[in-house]
Amino acid sequence: MQIGSADWGDIVAQTAIGASCNARVVVNGKDIPGVPNPKVADAAGTVAWTYSAPPTQTTGQMGETLVTCSLNGLSGTSSAFFPVGT
Repeated sequence: MQIGSADWGDIVAQTAIGASCNARVVVNGKDIPGVPNPKVADAAGTVAWTYSAPPTQTTGQMGETLVTCSLNGLSGTSSAFFPVGT
């Protein structure tokens, strides 16, 4: 599985069709609340999340997105960094 894009408020990943996936967004070592989990990959293997970005006091920092997907007892995790506030 891999993260196709990770921006402030949006995540898109590619994985196996039907995989169950969870995403986390971390800024300054803290999880950003409101990322809806779990999501199931569609017929193209795409899974996407939209979440509300918190107040802009974190603008100018780096955030990390972590996505973990599992299917039939197998799992994989991918991460990506993004500039906060963009």
